[in-house]
Amino acid sequence: MKIDFKKLWKIARRVLLAALTVSVAWIAAALAIAYYEHRTRNYVDVRLSDHVTVRYFCAAEAYRVYNDKLGKWTATGIDWVAEAPECDSLTVFCKKGKRGYINAKDGRIAIEAQYDKAWVFSEGLGAVMRDGKIGFVDARNETVLPFRYDYSYRKGWPIDYLFRDGYCTMTDARGACGLIDRRGDWVVEPRYDCIWTPHRGGYRIVKEGGKYGLMDPSLNFLYPIEYDGIAFTDDDEGILLTRDGYRRLVDFEGNVVQRFVTDSTCWLYLPSDEDQAQQLSEFMTYTIDNCVGVLRRDDGSVVIPAIYAEINLLSETLFEAQLYDTDEWIFIDRSGRIRHAAPGQRPRARQADRVPHRLGRGGRPA
Repeated sequence: MKIDFKKLWKIARRVLLAALTVSVAWIAAALAIAYYEHRTRNYVDVRLSDHVTVRYFCAAEAYRVYNDKLGKWTATGIDWVAEAPECDSLTVFCKKGKRGYINAKDGRIAIEAQYDKAWVFSEGLGAVMRDGKIGFVDARNETVLPFRYDYSYRKGWPIDYLFRDGYCTMTDARGACGLIDRRGDWVVEPRYDCIWTPHRGGYRIVKEGGKYGLMDPSLNFLYPIEYDGIAFTDDDEGILLTRDGYRRLVDFEGNVVQRFVTDSTCWLYLPSDEDQAQQLSEFMTYTIDNCVGVLRRDDGSVVIPAIYAEINLLSETLFEAQLYDTDEWIFIDRSGRIRHAAPGQRPRARQADRVPHRLGRGGRPA
């Protein structure tokens, strides 16, 4: 039987061509699927409300807003979206370097991106900046307070420009803080380094020149600007006032709840040789806001106020203490009297081991 190689070659060529066509089609389909997945790969970045999420698309390096109740994208091509405010529905978004507002409830754009800066809405108003000046608009983008306030870049002391309890912290051209009311009038003149967000009931911590004070809801000073630190307790039941190495706890009516409060305490041991057991001294250190002082163990009375960076016990009658501002070391006797070291002199010993002993928030009463 004679084999027709020419015919066989034609058949083989057709089979190879078909196989190659199928392979190319599979590869093209796989590449198309991979490209589609790459273009559409995204993750939820911010949840604005129960039905509205902000998703980041990795390939496009852009954000889209999706309303899963409506089943559609409500905003696309966005640079970023801020988290939704607690007491309002309009939050800030950025597109091509300009700011506008999105409704967190439905994900739709409420005010198109047109401002240089913007802050989330509060009490029905949103602070926006145009040409270096801050004004306030309502949800219809109508100007309520004119663009007359100065924006100040405050590294480390940011201002959120939000109305709370009817007042908003505002800055002047120098960066000093004051308060304006909803009419835009200064009710507290701009002269302070910072005015913090009001705490429960409208109490505001104020800072000026390294000292702190506390305003009540009527914007009167419940405590003048003369404290080294003011803070609210974790349970929101009181105010911690720190001054000259002492701290006390008061309530919101100004009544003293606890006369002496520390962050922690630590036993002090007398210096000893390596072959001798350590002997517990009659003193212990206490700390307030990373500052160190000394108490007597028997009655908790303050020997050295907590104003130093570090304190070591050198003997039964002498301490060494390091100043915060200059890192200089000084000597202090057991009565709290300062004995300055000679220039360049370093105290001769260091406390090798100190055993921490926490007494809780209250410390020991002075």
